[in-house]
Amino acid sequence: MQKGVSIKKNYIYNAIYQIINVLTPLLTTPYVSRVLSVDGIGKASFATSLITYFVIFASLGFLLYGQREIAKNIGNKEEQTKVFWEINILRTLFVSFALMINISLLISGVYGQDTSLMWILCLNIFAVMIDISFLYQGNEHFGKISIINIITKLLMVASIFLFVKTSSDVWVYVLINTLCLVFPNAMLWLFLNGYITKVKLNSLSVFRHIKGVFVLFIPTVSLVLYAMIDKSFIGFITNSDVQNGFYEQAEKIFRFALVIITCMAVVMVARNAKYFAQNRVDDIKQNIYKSSHFVWVLSIPMCLGMVCVAPNFIPWFLGEDFVGSNAILQVLSTLFILMGLSNVLGAQYMLPTMKDKKYTIVILCGATLNIMLNIPLIYLWGALGASIATVVSELIVCVVMFWLVRKELSLKEMFKTIWKPLLSGIMMFGVIFPLSMLLSPSILNTFIIVFAGMAVYALMILALKDDLVLSLIKQVFAKVFKRNRE
Repeated sequence: MQKGVSIKKNYIYNAIYQIINVLTPLLTTPYVSRVLSVDGIGKASFATSLITYFVIFASLGFLLYGQREIAKNIGNKEEQTKVFWEINILRTLFVSFALMINISLLISGVYGQDTSLMWILCLNIFAVMIDISFLYQGNEHFGKISIINIITKLLMVASIFLFVKTSSDVWVYVLINTLCLVFPNAMLWLFLNGYITKVKLNSLSVFRHIKGVFVLFIPTVSLVLYAMIDKSFIGFITNSDVQNGFYEQAEKIFRFALVIITCMAVVMVARNAKYFAQNRVDDIKQNIYKSSHFVWVLSIPMCLGMVCVAPNFIPWFLGEDFVGSNAILQVLSTLFILMGLSNVLGAQYMLPTMKDKKYTIVILCGATLNIMLNIPLIYLWGALGASIATVVSELIVCVVMFWLVRKELSLKEMFKTIWKPLLSGIMMFGVIFPLSMLLSPSILNTFIIVFAGMAVYALMILALKDDLVLSLIKQVFAKVFKRNRE
């Protein structure tokens, strides 16, 4: 292990960024929803879903693969430098091809009324080419990434309030979001000193990475595919920007909260990849069991809480025009548990331990099922049908993943820690569900429901003496008392 590198420290860096990532949209979303309206949000959502297919192609599996290759060569600066430049050169070829195809479509007028937005969104593809975060993540250095992204998010909030003023400012809103992808990626190039060294150009072997990045292509797609396919199908099948607007905002709220659960994965991928290279299999398994416990403790109350809070929260947060997002958000809330588990089994275990092909097959099956379900369900129920298709697909992904790793990981060990969070969550639900039925939608009432739920869950989980929660509390108190003594 590198000196000074700590899972807890990296998790704190990543968690702080993810908290900012959650809080900044809480400031901007109510404003944007009212200024741009459901129709404007839907237009931006549909155009972004189209450009994402080009971004996916340009990205392939470069970030996941690059992070893993850098992690495997920690302490070997020359080899890390070779990997760094080889991946960047290879990725530039794919980005250039994706840009050329998209620009050709733009010139031909294929995008119709969305052409102006699609020109702006070309910058999303460029942002892929300059993304070198894999170098820092592979070295388990998350501080710079987090700080730069926090600054970017704060600039984004200020820019939205300053420049998005009317319903015709959809293009401004899209441009701000796009620049917020480009800026942090560009800034990371300023801190390369100390990470790479000089290498001879003829020592580089660019195309040795093609197989690896292609194998990880589907896992990369999995991070965004379900949501993008849903939005594209909603647009094509319903021909309604309003339906896309409902789905976009519900899915956005869900994603805000999901990062609290999944931010552990970014830290654990590099650590488990390093352990695998050192043949420390038992340490990897212990990390997986701890991560699954972490998922139970957070995902269960978040799932049950969101079901209760959504009808009270959305009308005042997004506006009455977005009441159609209520049921969509309630359905998506089950993904806190499902995506938390698939994240542990897939991103934290299967990928670091080189089970790329198995993971690829699983995700491909899930994506195929999602497409098959989207067509009839969206036709019947619009955006709500898309959310149901996503949940069913993710459930199948989890089941298949559990089946594939059943001989390597102890499922009993993973599930033995579920009962305390589950019992605490049920008790919480029993208190706040009737409360949510009684209280009318308002800021105050939503906070009452949320804090009542947090209080009940916290008291229950402490009363049941959950090991993870007690361990974290002891560590916090130990550090506080240590500082006081100093």
